[in-house]
Amino acid sequence: MNESERIIRDLKRDHKKLLNQFDAAIAECTLGTNAHTRLLEARSKQCERYRNELVRFGLLPENVGAAAKSSFHFVSHVSVIPANAEEARKLAQERDMQALLKNKLYYSDEDEAIRKQLDEEFK
Repeated sequence: MNESERIIRDLKRDHKKLLNQFDAAIAECTLGTNAHTRLLEARSKQCERYRNELVRFGLLPENVGAAAKSSFHFVSHVSVIPANAEEARKLAQERDMQALLKNKLYYSDEDEAIRKQLDEEFK
């Protein structure tokens, strides 16, 4: 482990310990008191300093919002509906051709067994 990895490991460990201490102190304070508010602010500032250190070490980009872009893709599943008689005729011809080709293909159980046997022989 090199020096920078050790520093980063220690930074993460110390930050986690500090947050646990803040959480314990905040839990003991009464909600809405001045001490409670100051502890919340101090915890927030510590998290900000931690993020700045991670950016300085190059573990996080400076602007996380710019690095992570959202994109939305609309996918539509619409069956084909012919707009006129010509398109309807072409579509019917294509469906007939597909049915004709399907009938000429051999997909019986015997053929599949032969294919499997040949695959095993020629591996």
